[in-house]
Amino acid sequence: STRVISFFHNIEFEFQKERVKQDGFFYAITAAAEYLNEKLSTHYSNLLLMLTQEDSKKSKLLYGRHADYITPVVFDTNYIPDLPKRNDKKIFLFVGSNFFANRQAVDFIIHKISPLIKDEAGIEIWIAGSGFSASGWGKELPANVKMFGRVEDLVPLYQAACAIITPIFSGAGMKVKVAESLMHGRPVIGTALSLRGYLESTPLPHLIQAETAQEFKHAMEAFSTNQEDLTKSSYQDFERRFSKQSGLTRMKSILKEKIDA
Repeated sequence: STRVISFFHNIEFEFQKERVKQDGFFYAITAAAEYLNEKLSTHYSNLLLMLTQEDSKKSKLLYGRHADYITPVVFDTNYIPDLPKRNDKKIFLFVGSNFFANRQAVDFIIHKISPLIKDEAGIEIWIAGSGFSASGWGKELPANVKMFGRVEDLVPLYQAACAIITPIFSGAGMKVKVAESLMHGRPVIGTALSLRGYLESTPLPHLIQAETAQEFKHAMEAFSTNQEDLTKSSYQDFERRFSKQSGLTRMKSILKEKIDA
């Protein structure tokens, strides 16, 4: 008989609910459609895969069913990271396109984090992503913040950065840019929401949780531009959990256990 496998990359209904709050009631139609789709998918699937335990718990609350397996995002890449380029400044990078959750993050960076570090010599925050250009922002940027807009090749920005910041406070699922940052050998300072699916029970040195502007400031100040150990641990974590090979190994194990049973 035919088996149905559904792989949820987030609980889209939760995402669309947030969108209604930020972008208007029009998206309530989308939210309702997503709720129905996800409810039917959880009901009729023989095997339910999700990215995070948080999504599994939310699925149980909304639709009455946990995920059968948790398997996180993966990247297919042969990229080998370099140490950060030697700079006079400590550069922290935010990468993301201009939609509501990232707009909140950029507002937080500009209005909350930036003023706290304005007197800290040698710290800059770079923002890259479609819709985030200095000319398109429409407001004067602080001296310690630079916007690059859409960037065809992000590698030079990752190479210049000593760490990535992800002050994300809304949305759903895993933040793929965190895995991309680890692939580039860059540690991440982020909120609990942005680090969903990444944090483990044992603390990891390259994943630093921060919720307030003051916590981001302290974490940023603590970074050294000489961070060979953090580059190494970031990339090793990527290879262990988020590389294509790790994903294939997990998926083969899942299918062998559930489909062959």
